Amino acid sequence: MANYGPSASVRADGKASAPVIPGLSAVEFNAFAVVSVNFYGEGSHDGDASFYSYPGLPCLPYHIPH
Repeated sequence: MANYGPSASVRADGKASAPVIPGLSAVEFNAFAVVSVNFYGEGSHDGDASFYSYPGLPCLPYHIPH
């Protein structure tokens, strides 16, 4: 196996949720991003996001903007 030198990557994950109808339904947003760089300065990136609603309480803590 060849040695291509050091490389680095950073991943960030986020999750937010809030009630739509308190105690009955909620919405949730999940996202992630990854950035990688190899020894030669070549890089790549990836990411994804999802948004959905569901019955029940949101995950805590959540923030409702005013």
